[in-house]
Amino acid sequence: MRILTWNFARHAPASWQADAMVARIGEQSPDMVCLTEAHEASLAAMPGHTLSSRGAYWSASAESERKVLAWSKAPWTDVQELTAVSAISGVVCGITEGPLGPVRVVGVCIPYHMASPYGAEERAKPWSIHMAYLDALGPALHALRESGPPVLVIGDFNQRVPSEWGLHEVRAKFDHTFAHFDIVTRGDVPAIGEPSIDHIAVTRELRAKQVVGLPRFDAEGKPLSDHFGVFVELESGGVQIFD
Repeated sequence: MRILTWNFARHAPASWQADAMVARIGEQSPDMVCLTEAHEASLAAMPGHTLSSRGAYWSASAESERKVLAWSKAPWTDVQELTAVSAISGVVCGITEGPLGPVRVVGVCIPYHMASPYGAEERAKPWSIHMAYLDALGPALHALRESGPPVLVIGDFNQRVPSEWGLHEVRAKFDHTFAHFDIVTRGDVPAIGEPSIDHIAVTRELRAKQVVGLPRFDAEGKPLSDHFGVFVELESGGVQIFD
């Protein structure tokens, strides 16, 4: 099962950056894709089915912008809003069919450390929105793990794994939220040679066969995004890391 995530850095679908990133995504022949900081029509050129969430914004934004956009070759079923999470920032949740059978996909855009509601008179404290999102996400993931197909959490986690900086409280909350998942994109990402903050986390039924980074520059060295893409090929037979 071929999975890909990339932060599109808010580039509009008509931009040359988006065109180049969509072309690279297509070259990987993915079964599922999760874009963050994209637009509703970012993957319109790829035949398939999408879920999207506008979420909260930390600066002025276009109406078409989406914090999370999840795409699958197969239709989505049992779509859930995860209201407590979506009240803080973008999230999508649904079941889709892949080569390994049905999987529950949770697409996330965990707020960055300085996130603060746009237009609020007083800025939120650093890391406070990030931690509030994790507080809401943790119970939701626990409930989804307890029943149904394997769970795959994918998107912008806004933390490196293992964490290299930040408050101890933040790292502890992050580790607790994903305690029953294997974050298969941890450490230096092959073909890039540095850690990512965009991740794919899976439950015990799945494991990574291959992890590869997609460069954030085009062939001429011009930046496509401030994030590189992450591609993972999954197979059956994983083990639960933390029980």
